[in-house]
Amino acid sequence: MEEKGYKVHYPPRDTNQEDPNGYYICLQNREAIVNADEVHIYWNGKSSGSKFDFGMVFMVNYFTKKPIVIINKEDVKKTPYKSFENVLLTLEEKLRD
Repeated sequence: MEEKGYKVHYPPRDTNQEDPNGYYICLQNREAIVNADEVHIYWNGKSSGSKFDFGMVFMVNYFTKKPIVIINKEDVKKTPYKSFENVLLTLEEKLRD
């Protein structure tokens, strides 16, 4: 994306990870999500960070309707029960329309 001229916030690289309790990490990531034109998500359902950041994206999109792109969509499978995967896939679809 950066090679195409887009500004990218990549948390492992761009968020100061030297935070003993994680509060400022969450603030920095929230700020990046709020300021983004669209949000690209690499979903890892086992990661509490993925779940937390997705929650922030979900909340921000209530007000802004910014597009979501699932980077690893081939790994995100719809489940026959309620799940964050289903919510993420549904939100991506609704924001595409």
